[in-house]
Amino acid sequence: MTLSGAHAVPWHAVVQFHREMSRRAGGAFFALPVTASATERWSSLTGFEPGQLAGPWELDFEALESAHLQREVRAGPSEAFIGGPCWFRWRSEDNQRRCLDWIPLIYREVTVENRGDRLRIVPAQGDWEVCPLVFQFLEQRNVQMLAPLDEMLPDLLSRAESKAAEDGHGLTRTLADAFRLVAPELGEALVKARDGFPADRAEYVPSPWVLFSAAAGPLAMTQHVLRDYAQLERHLVDSPHHIGGLGLLGNAPGAVQEAREVAPIVPLNDSQRSAVEATLSGRPVTVVGGPPGCGKSEVVLSILLNAWANSTSVLLASSNNQALDVVCQRLRSLESAFEIAVRADEQPINNIDEALTRAIDLITARRSETHYGGSLSARKHGQLFKKKQRLREMLDSQVPQRLSQAIQAALESHAAQRQALSALKSQREELVGKLRSLGVEDAPDAFGERVVDPLRKWHNGVNTTNRLIKDDAQRDATLQNELSTALADRDSALVGCQIETPSDDASSWLLAKPGFESFEQALVALSDKLKEPIEDELTDAAWEEAYDDWSSSEAAADWERKAREMTALLRPAGIALKEKAEEVRAAREALDSAQRTVQEATKSSSFDVRREDLDEWAACYAELCALPRAKLAFLPQSRSAELVRQLEKVEGRFRVSFPVHLWTSIGALNETGRSRLSPVIERAREWNSAREDWDRLSTVRDEIEAETDALRRRLDALGTQSLAAEVTPAACAAIASKLSEKASVAASAAAAWSKRETRERLPGELADLATQIRAAGAGVPIKERWMHGAGAPLIAALDSVASNPGVETITAVRSEVLGPAAADPILENWRRAYQAEHERVAIAEEMERIPSRAARLSHWKSRRPASLPAALEVADAFDGNDSHPVWAFLQKCEAWGQRWATYRDEDAPALERTANTEGAGAIQRIGEAAQALPNSKERTWLEAFASGSAVNEPWPVDKLTELAALWRPDRLQAAIERIDTQLERITFETAREQWLERVARDLEVLRSLDALRDHYKRNRQCIEEDGYAHFRQALKAQPVWVTDAMSAPSIPMQPGLFDLLVIDQATQCTLTNMLPLIFRAKRLVVIGDPEQSPSMESLGVETERTLAAQFGIEEWAELLGHVGNDVYKTAVGVLPRRQADVISLVEGK
Repeated sequence: MTLSGAHAVPWHAVVQFHREMSRRAGGAFFALPVTASATERWSSLTGFEPGQLAGPWELDFEALESAHLQREVRAGPSEAFIGGPCWFRWRSEDNQRRCLDWIPLIYREVTVENRGDRLRIVPAQGDWEVCPLVFQFLEQRNVQMLAPLDEMLPDLLSRAESKAAEDGHGLTRTLADAFRLVAPELGEALVKARDGFPADRAEYVPSPWVLFSAAAGPLAMTQHVLRDYAQLERHLVDSPHHIGGLGLLGNAPGAVQEAREVAPIVPLNDSQRSAVEATLSGRPVTVVGGPPGCGKSEVVLSILLNAWANSTSVLLASSNNQALDVVCQRLRSLESAFEIAVRADEQPINNIDEALTRAIDLITARRSETHYGGSLSARKHGQLFKKKQRLREMLDSQVPQRLSQAIQAALESHAAQRQALSALKSQREELVGKLRSLGVEDAPDAFGERVVDPLRKWHNGVNTTNRLIKDDAQRDATLQNELSTALADRDSALVGCQIETPSDDASSWLLAKPGFESFEQALVALSDKLKEPIEDELTDAAWEEAYDDWSSSEAAADWERKAREMTALLRPAGIALKEKAEEVRAAREALDSAQRTVQEATKSSSFDVRREDLDEWAACYAELCALPRAKLAFLPQSRSAELVRQLEKVEGRFRVSFPVHLWTSIGALNETGRSRLSPVIERAREWNSAREDWDRLSTVRDEIEAETDALRRRLDALGTQSLAAEVTPAACAAIASKLSEKASVAASAAAAWSKRETRERLPGELADLATQIRAAGAGVPIKERWMHGAGAPLIAALDSVASNPGVETITAVRSEVLGPAAADPILENWRRAYQAEHERVAIAEEMERIPSRAARLSHWKSRRPASLPAALEVADAFDGNDSHPVWAFLQKCEAWGQRWATYRDEDAPALERTANTEGAGAIQRIGEAAQALPNSKERTWLEAFASGSAVNEPWPVDKLTELAALWRPDRLQAAIERIDTQLERITFETAREQWLERVARDLEVLRSLDALRDHYKRNRQCIEEDGYAHFRQALKAQPVWVTDAMSAPSIPMQPGLFDLLVIDQATQCTLTNMLPLIFRAKRLVVIGDPEQSPSMESLGVETERTLAAQFGIEEWAELLGHVGNDVYKTAVGVLPRRQADVISLVEGK
């Protein structure tokens, strides 16, 4: 379909359609997750029930439950949305758990203010609107409305307010009743939320009315687009014939002017310059296309700068903020005194206030100047342009090429080499293409390993799986026999226990815990314990008073171990500490001696001289004294004079470090004075050396202190004598001896304590074993028979141990345990029955684990190779028929693999040999050509090229041709580029001066800039209708504006406001996002990469069809719809010759 005329399009309906698409796309913004508490994004309003819908509303500050939103409001007025009454819905998350969403029926934008302990919610611009998820709710239930719900909203709100005022019910109830009249399903959902909220399944019970943040990420930006559409829709209702830039999408004719000369502010190639010229020529719609790296950003930058220089208002928009950032950053690099482009996005990148302030300051400063400059820039521009022309003529002239014949043969050989390499590449690409046609994306060399081998292995798995199925059947039969045998053994053993053949519940008491296994373990443990000479343990051990120093055998043994460790440590530690202490003492004595000596020499208690200065003076003085007397020593250039100068320089550095009375006693620093100074210097050097030795031992001193403290702490922990202030080897040895003696006592105490503990513990252990014997198998018929038969004496003996744990009772228990009770046949039959039942259960479990035939087949199917195309069905492939599509695919893959092996092993090596031979010959001929030249830079370059180039590398053919010329074209071109850079700067400075001179003369522009800045400050960077006139006037000074496609609240909604709208990254921009911006433009420039993937769409084709039918624009949906329609595609569709009129930035197209 084509658009025959601007007014043939039902623009009001198209705008309504896109507004609804935008509203539905942002629906997720309104699905508020119900979590354990209020989130950062939204909050319940506890106890809030609005009495009216006009606002403002006041409530307790604590009614706002979200701590995050409370902090935001306390920090200052906060923008948000109020919504309600709410209903709930369940949704699945990660295909695992169900989550609960709380969704408002209606909402509006508000400003939330802090009033101490009160909260004031003030309505912002706009009215109450229906939540987009309401429409989704109605569509899912096929609810047919008499009229669009948003058109009925004002009447429904008025009806609900009147009803609430009349009967005293809150708006929560009356709104539900009002909406139930037009959509019963929706009313029921609201009533269910009020009366049937699933509090038992939810983490949190929210209030009917909620407050949610306006700064909730990209979805919140949809609200700016919805506001734009609301303004645009009102305009089209009031002025249906003033459609602004929308007419550009209807093939509206435009006045194409003669191409205006492009100011060379930005370096452009021919295709880029053509694109900018076409844009400036007045075309209604211009489409510029090209791949990444072709210079689309340069085209955008040049358009903006030329528009700015010519006072053409332009708006740059995109859905890609990164692209906008790049352009704005490059504009700032040209001019830092003011903002060429005004960034009208959301904060923090919005720079409206800064840009307008800088423009006002710059214009005000220019108006105060009496002279605006001269024409030096123009003259310089002319001189550079003429120089550029001369260089260009030289570059383009036909100059005899000295090397053309010499290098022709080399170029022909190189061409043959490139042809062989091209054939090598094309054959490979052909094979890779066939591989891709099979649906395989793997690398060719990995094809066999990653595709063919797994598929062949899977094919072989058919036989393997069949064999496993057969083995499973055989194993099942074997286990059935074993199961019968185990069951017979169990029943036989139970009969031996005088138990009738049990019912099916026998397993429940035979294997119950604690059962036979616990009973047998307890009986064995009791037998083992009674085999020990426990009577000895019951006798008292010899006890000494010293043993009371410890509380247990463990404490005594631990003390003994630590004492012996300390004993082994003390003696070597004492020796080592003594050696370190003697070294420190010697250093201290040396330092004190040097201190006294230097004080005697300097008659001062303190001084500070750098060691390096002292050493340098001593060395110079020693050399001076050692010099032989020479007749010419008085000359300035003599060595002695040089040494004296060095001494004076050093003396100047440390003069203030020595006291004045020292210099008085030394006198003049001549030969005599220096002889007096020399011993002072030596004493100072000795003191410095002693101080350095003392400082070096600081680590040793710290080690002595740390090691001594560690020894004292360990001795204190043992409760024994500690170390004196001065640690000596003798003191350490004495303490070690005492520790060793007490360690022996501790060893005896540990043994005595151990025997006492055993005597105290033994009766309890026997009682525990008796309890275990009674408890194990309690209630089991076999156990009961034994306890009332052969086991009765043992039980009685155990009972006597519990009451009288003495030698006699223990002897009685031993006789029973080691006597006939333990050998009773009933216990052996119980063991047999238990083991047989245990084996039967294990066999049954193993039978359960044997996979069924269906499970084996499912497992085989699950091993389907990832390389097998998803479109191939594997049903019936298990039958092994080679004609099945899966195995036919395997045959194709194997055939391709054979062809690839031929290419890899035969064809490719042959072509590579040809390329290497021709390449080597070409390089050899280049070397011959270099030898034919006289010594020159060209010859040097050719020789280096011939020796440094690899055989199969591509050649810089243009470079070789240029080198054969009399002049070096690369140098000429570099000079031209340098001139271009200067011309760009001069052109920009000239344009800047012209802009300043132009706007400085217009006082009305300055006033409008100031008024517009104040307007934005009052309205939080948004534009209201009373600021439209100031905005239009301010465009004369600030003609370049930049905005994100989803956020343009700072741009007036007026038709044809901008001379030019430039949309960058257009394939990423939907028509839904851009339509309000296109309305504001007179002309349209669309720039993008037609091969770039379009942006992801959140709404599907079915939704678009439904809405297109609802608004009656089915015939326009193909070109002006949302799904599958980006701005680039739409713009190409309105060009007279469609794709043929697209300006390509690819050179040569």
